[in-house]
Amino acid sequence: REAEQRAGGEKEAWEKEAREAEERARREAEQRASAAIQVRSFDGSSLRETFPGTKPLRALFEAVALRGGAGGKPFALLQNFPRRVLTLPDHGACPLADLGLCPSSTLIMVDPPPPGTAAP
Repeated sequence: REAEQRAGGEKEAWEKEAREAEERARREAEQRASAAIQVRSFDGSSLRETFPGTKPLRALFEAVALRGGAGGKPFALLQNFPRRVLTLPDHGACPLADLGLCPSSTLIMVDPPPPGTAAP
């Protein structure tokens, strides 16, 4: 009888752990599902847009360019934490979620680094 109780307790613990793991996975998937992004442009104005987390960074660059936020000049996007400069040539094909921009992020438009130099 004691063995049955122990086995039942182990089964309940395993089921609880499985439910918690499923819930964590669901929450992570929801966070990766979309990226609410705010971009501060050169003139201080802001662009706010929500993208699917699977969209490449290129889509954000295109949206900023279409709205005239860059004034027709080349730009890069500065992420404060972790601090890095996102450039179209280096990061354009990367999904927004993989860049850590989900569920939300604020980026600052900056001049692109000179060719041949590493972005910080």
